Amino acid sequence: MKPYTIAFSTMTADGRIADDRGFSRLSCNEDFELLHSLRAWADGVMVGARTAILDNPSLTTRLAIGRSPIRVVLDGSLQVPPDLRVFEVPGRSVIITRRGHPVKARGLQEQGNHCNRVRDARGG
Repeated sequence: MKPYTIAFSTMTADGRIADDRGFSRLSCNEDFELLHSLRAWADGVMVGARTAILDNPSLTTRLAIGRSPIRVVLDGSLQVPPDLRVFEVPGRSVIITRRGHPVKARGLQEQGNHCNRVRDARGG
């Protein structure tokens, strides 16, 4: 069986994913229930560092029946603070980064997270 990806995003009527102040709770309860049921079905859910910092999501299935997926945070410069809700359950989060920051990476790993460093693509 081949893997595949589901991209799920809520947005306003004018096609934005947040308002001018960064407020992102712009959808209805039915959309959030659908999002949580998709999470229960998935092996992993991924967010960028900016979303993790600004929204502080838990990325769980609290509105659906099923297990919560592995949480993946893409953070090229390892800027996420270790006290985010995404890191509350030890062993269920992966941080993908391209910069070393060994002290911060070690701290995240000591919390039970996995911190993986990837190389830059050729040409940046």
